Amino acid sequence: MAITASILETDVFTVLRAYLLTLVSVPVIRTPVNRAAMPLGDFIALSPAGMKRLGTNTDAYPTITTETILQPTEITVRVDCYGASACDSAQLIAATFRDEFGVDAFIASGFDIAPLYTTDALQMPVVTGEDQYLERWTFEAVMQFNPVTTVTSGSTGTPSVPNLIDVLTTYGA
Repeated sequence: MAITASILETDVFTVLRAYLLTLVSVPVIRTPVNRAAMPLGDFIALSPAGMKRLGTNTDAYPTITTETILQPTEITVRVDCYGASACDSAQLIAATFRDEFGVDAFIASGFDIAPLYTTDALQMPVVTGEDQYLERWTFEAVMQFNPVTTVTSGSTGTPSVPNLIDVLTTYGA
């Protein structure tokens, strides 16, 4: 039996990162990265924050040995903007995320992923290892993706029932 998914979490992060790189000129990284120093200068960090089911599965059977399962899913990604340009980056991302500009960018990715909304940005400074304050603005970007899971079995799907008997003939009416 083979099981595959049309959209993975890494695909969602790749599409979001590519979109952000069209807006800002700072590095965009995925966290958490343990035992790694924070990048120097301004940057944006993306962290998975949660997923939830948006509806009941939709099943289809395109062939006798294949089932497809569509599960609409909401994914939330925490976006942390660091450095002197943090506030400006957060505002730019929030303004364009659910705008036609943002929606078109996600459509162009070729994946069934759509931006839904962002939460309001909050200033949450960080104290660095050098005991210095680093400006950070944080918010959540919420998207919908619709992964299709395909389950392929090795069976033809034709049931066989051995030793069938005619009940009326054998036992009478």
